[in-house]
Amino acid sequence: MIELLHLEELQKLVEYPDRRIKPIVYSMISGGFRLGAWDYLRWKHLNL
Repeated sequence: MIELLHLEELQKLVEYPDRRIKPIVYSMISGGFRLGAWDYLRWKHLNL
């Protein structure tokens, strides 16, 4: 079962005071990451 975050939950994550969280949250939202997938992402996986 896939559990999606609601808009209010996403807003809370983006408003979190630690500035390092915002780019991670935006990357996960725009890239369609699953919550567990972030742990396995490596620099070699990125096409920059």
